[in-house]
Amino acid sequence: HGAGLGHENGRYSIMGQDWDHIHRNYVYALAYMGEDANYGLRQLYGNNAGNVQDVGLVHWKYSGASGAYSSHIRTKLYNTSGVELPYTTVNGERRYNVSKGQQVRMELTYENNGESGQAPTIYYYVSTNNFISTADTLIASTSFALQPEGSVYTSTRTVTIPSTLNSGQNYFLGGLLDPNNTIAEVEESNNATYIPIRVN
Repeated sequence: HGAGLGHENGRYSIMGQDWDHIHRNYVYALAYMGEDANYGLRQLYGNNAGNVQDVGLVHWKYSGASGAYSSHIRTKLYNTSGVELPYTTVNGERRYNVSKGQQVRMELTYENNGESGQAPTIYYYVSTNNFISTADTLIASTSFALQPEGSVYTSTRTVTIPSTLNSGQNYFLGGLLDPNNTIAEVEESNNATYIPIRVN
């Protein structure tokens, strides 16, 4: 409000329900401005003279309006028919039950927090821990355009659970934006996030 922004109830935004407008990878949870607020500030005050760029990836999404505020929930894991997979809640997070070789649809939210359009590569991994990085097992990749227009983009990507994983073990499905650091970003720590899984 001090910067001149009002409440937001139409999209994932820190000006909505701010306590769960959070980036998370590993043990670090980072509150941040996000695409919607950054877009609003640029409309009010103009772009930075340095042409600032940043893309981000989170496991939260818009879930509807709550009065003047937007509500947010965690992104989900679905089967190929779009039905949410069974899960167990562990430490406040949904850990989804999957099978080796199963195709699943991983839902994540992609943001362009910068000043100009980008088309980053996105790598998808399976990891033995909740720190998603290029050291993990790559299972898919894609790229698409992200415009910094305040319209935060939540989408699903179909990936296959590797048949080499151990039954009865916990893993993490993750995404990593701009894995080769092609975009000169002001913030690199918000490019990866995860969804917990357990292999049947």
